[in-house]
Amino acid sequence: MKSSHGLRPTVGWMVPVTGIFVALLILFLRRPDILLDAKLWAEDGTVWYSEAYRDGALSALLRPQNGYFQTISRLVFGISLLIPIEHVPLFANCVGLVVRAVLVGFLLSRRFDWVPWSARMALVIYYLLMLRLGEVHANITNTHWYLALYALMVVIARPAHSRVDRFHDYLVFAIAGLSGPFILLLVPCLAVRVLGDAEHRSQAIRLLVFAAILATIQLIAIFMDSGDTRSTAPLGATPAVLVKILGSRVITEAFLPRGSRDLTVDTIIVLLAAVIVVLSIRAGGWRALSIALLGALQMAAALASPMISLSEPQWPLFLISGDRYFVIPRLTFVALALFAFSQLGVKGRLRTALPVIAVLTLLPSFFLKPVRGPSFASEVAIYRNANQGDVVTLRIAPPPWTMTLIRK
Repeated sequence: MKSSHGLRPTVGWMVPVTGIFVALLILFLRRPDILLDAKLWAEDGTVWYSEAYRDGALSALLRPQNGYFQTISRLVFGISLLIPIEHVPLFANCVGLVVRAVLVGFLLSRRFDWVPWSARMALVIYYLLMLRLGEVHANITNTHWYLALYALMVVIARPAHSRVDRFHDYLVFAIAGLSGPFILLLVPCLAVRVLGDAEHRSQAIRLLVFAAILATIQLIAIFMDSGDTRSTAPLGATPAVLVKILGSRVITEAFLPRGSRDLTVDTIIVLLAAVIVVLSIRAGGWRALSIALLGALQMAAALASPMISLSEPQWPLFLISGDRYFVIPRLTFVALALFAFSQLGVKGRLRTALPVIAVLTLLPSFFLKPVRGPSFASEVAIYRNANQGDVVTLRIAPPPWTMTLIRK
């Protein structure tokens, strides 16, 4: 007996599980210090751990940050209170790695058997070897970017046909939907599925209603909390800067370490990318449109309300920083390009060569630089040597971030 994607049932679960373990190994090898010299990253210590430590896990879990609930961050560091402080960064980074690796397993599962294996493998390779991931590599603070991608994968996957699959889909949406503002962008993607997937419309409507409830919760948090925490710095928006951001940062730097920054070149690149997106949507229908929507809406939201500087014009800073904002647009663009490539009659050796091309393009940038900052063990020694009730400030990554605790 074979499963729907032509593999024996045992292989049906073995392939995604193997994919998860291989992904974990690759992500670790790209930056071994993520586990061998684990550190807390920015809000990981300054906000999530310190507030859970001070107020308790449940109290912290129910508190919005930057205008929306951050469930994954609050939950992970609430659980981390159960382990010694020395091991908190290692635990958090392991969770971050697992979240990223599970996306690979899902993509390799039977629910994506509508995607050719060559395209799936090329996308997996690209996902694991992406450039410029220093800001988001496995830390919990930026895990919600990957959870949004996970939820998008649920939208475009084959419909759930078992209780386990349905539980999986709703769990992913619950955690992703309450871990940042992305649920507001995923609702339109689900609406596209409702309109386009007539055969499974009732299932899509139920998931859409659930997503709308989550979006309402986040909207309430945004209206109640965002005014005090979002940057009020000017945008510095101009058409030329927009073209450079899209051409260099989103598209060119999806494949190369540095974009051109030349307005003419970037204009041509943006126009070519637009053609690829249109071809992909024509070939891929509602699924490709959902992918394009998330990438476009996320980039639009980032440009409308960035958090790069509290004082300087922000759009020009996109040209040199803010790498986290480009993870989703780059991945969705690459997915659309592969979609167009695999759906437009490209067959044989050229299609098989896709994974090889992905490896050759990205392998030279395999290793990521170790995160800057002092050894967490040396900082914890300061905490351990303090007296009960002392206020202790510990340095975390990247400098000059710190976290403040009251010794218990």
